[in-house]
Amino acid sequence: MKKKSFTIHTIHGYISTIFLAEYPDKILLLDGGTISDTQRIKKFCETKLHRPVTEIRLCVATHIHPDHAGGAIEMRKLFGIPIAAHPLIDQWYRGISGFIQHKIDCALAHYVRAADRISFQRILSSRHVGAFHILQDGDRLPGFDDWQVFHVPGHTLHDLVLYNRSARLLYAGDCLINKNGKINLPIPVFFHGTMRHSYEKLVSLDIETILPAHGDAITGGNIPEIFNRLIEMLGEPKNDMSRMAHSVSIFAPPVWKAYIRKLKQGKES
Repeated sequence: MKKKSFTIHTIHGYISTIFLAEYPDKILLLDGGTISDTQRIKKFCETKLHRPVTEIRLCVATHIHPDHAGGAIEMRKLFGIPIAAHPLIDQWYRGISGFIQHKIDCALAHYVRAADRISFQRILSSRHVGAFHILQDGDRLPGFDDWQVFHVPGHTLHDLVLYNRSARLLYAGDCLINKNGKINLPIPVFFHGTMRHSYEKLVSLDIETILPAHGDAITGGNIPEIFNRLIEMLGEPKNDMSRMAHSVSIFAPPVWKAYIRKLKQGKES
């Protein structure tokens, strides 16, 4: 097996955990956090890695939520770092209803931080990513071909995870949450069928370590069983937080359009 050629570094962002894969000649940013995390990333590169932030050659936006894509957009604006994302990413906040959903999602992020007694930081950013590199299921990351992309819809319809086979490492984004040692589904999950298929896809991968954007890293143990348990959880009742998030997350065009299609199919049957 090829020896791992990079080092993973962790930055605790405003909402999510941010990961950098440092190579001898370049750096890969696995999601950009929020817009307020941009200076954290810059400072980390300069003071901890002793490298300019411009050595980040690519930032992957696994999905458009402001705690993942907001920082990516700002990193491009300030430092010219290209963004890679799924082709459907800019459909999520499109139009008037998407505008409303974007503002709600920013407010929800602040609500989560307030519950943890963390002071407000800037999170509102553009709702349009405009990725330079378009990523499809099975693609290799441009400039980082040891990383493979997998499309894992369910939380949104454009979520991605990043897999490094040589390192047996999966960056899971929001595909799962590991809070206080407890594995949970992302919040919300609107597309249960597609989420199930996404987890079934990940079961077959040879993974030793999972890096979630929310919660602690998962190392060793029965990794396939984690995804099988998440599949089971899709059929269980929602908790209060999940119900609340679902009730205010129906304005994204892919969500309400899916509801309309379901209603039409019900009437036709």
